[in-house]
Amino acid sequence: MKLALWEPHVDEADKLDYIVAVSSGVLAGLIDVFYVSAFSLDRASEWGKEQIEQVVKKVARIEGYQGDDLNDVIKALEKDHPLAADGGTNDFGGGLQHHLRDFSHHFSIGGLFFSILTQFTGMVVGTDKAGVLHVVPVPESHRACIGKNFQEKIAFGTIGWFFHMVSDMAGSSGSLMGGTGIPGPLVSFMKELSALPFFKDSGDGDMGFRLWVTKLFNGTLLADHDENGKIIKDSVRKFDLRTEIGILGEMGRQTVPVLINQCVVRSFYFCRRLAREIHDLGIHNVGYLGRIAPEDVLPWGTPAMRRMVTVSSGVFTGVDIADAAVRAIKSKDPVTFFLRVNYVGVATFVIACVVDARATMGARRAKAQRRRTSATFPTSDASSSTSRGPAFCTRSCARLSPTTSLWRSTTSARHASAYGSRSGAGSWQRR
Repeated sequence: MKLALWEPHVDEADKLDYIVAVSSGVLAGLIDVFYVSAFSLDRASEWGKEQIEQVVKKVARIEGYQGDDLNDVIKALEKDHPLAADGGTNDFGGGLQHHLRDFSHHFSIGGLFFSILTQFTGMVVGTDKAGVLHVVPVPESHRACIGKNFQEKIAFGTIGWFFHMVSDMAGSSGSLMGGTGIPGPLVSFMKELSALPFFKDSGDGDMGFRLWVTKLFNGTLLADHDENGKIIKDSVRKFDLRTEIGILGEMGRQTVPVLINQCVVRSFYFCRRLAREIHDLGIHNVGYLGRIAPEDVLPWGTPAMRRMVTVSSGVFTGVDIADAAVRAIKSKDPVTFFLRVNYVGVATFVIACVVDARATMGARRAKAQRRRTSATFPTSDASSSTSRGPAFCTRSCARLSPTTSLWRSTTSARHASAYGSRSGAGSWQRR
């Protein structure tokens, strides 16, 4: 009999594995249908608002403020951490627009960069009403907010900027409770990108990218409209930092059934492979569990595990999309479909397919290469399989971990009887 190094990673999924994977996908899909429900921007905005308000209060307490009134908290932070760029408020559209147009008011890496730039140049960078790049000097009234030396400039441009951003997160002191707020990283990036000359043809009355970003931040883009096309009062949905954080909360809701699906599939794989190894190795005592090689039971890195994740994720996504389609047809509203789709599940399925496909193609290429090698050196392969036999297994195992090499060097005969013909070079296929 041809004996060589046994490789557990050629373990492939069988009928029971597929049944569990499909069942797990259906279960997770039902959880998604009845628990996660549709994506809600209003719920996201409300949740993000609550989180931001808590952050602002906690930061104020760190600064020594003992009150709990949000309006007073914001005023205290603004007073203790003024920003030089605030001197250009009127040049960038006043209180309602300067948080978007003034780049140093963006809560992002770009905003931090422009804040430091203002400290060293004394210039505030942003855009005008038309979205064109606009640079103005810091007025004398705010020159005191610019550091006198290198250390102060860095401190004011970073630490001072951060605390001022915190004071503006929940809306400035003059426009609290649903006020202006500040743009989050996503809107900040789009606004800074829109200042490029490539988007210069976005003028008034033209729904170009520049105007689109402005409407998105102000809330008019996502507002509800009446039958005459006018915006319904109190339906404006601002897309600021609070909303972006709220979207993360909504994505977190979508993650729950995906994680449940992963846990069920991987737990079953681990328990089944562990029980199989205990049976095959004749382990009857906890002290001998060390004879089990971790790579034989851990739920990752094997063809069986990759295929089970692909199947379970595909079934979950199928259930989710079917539910979204039915609800969209029933409501006669195409938007419903996109609001019901679990995008975390779709991304997980796509990644699983890519990983599985790459691994499968890699295995096929390796198998073809081994066949070509065997055809080129048939005599050498035959002699090695007959003369080296168990010794080859023992020497190969010596390169593995101490625990793995110990039991494999002493149990090669048992694996030879427990596993039948080879399914690839250096591997055994279980009977």
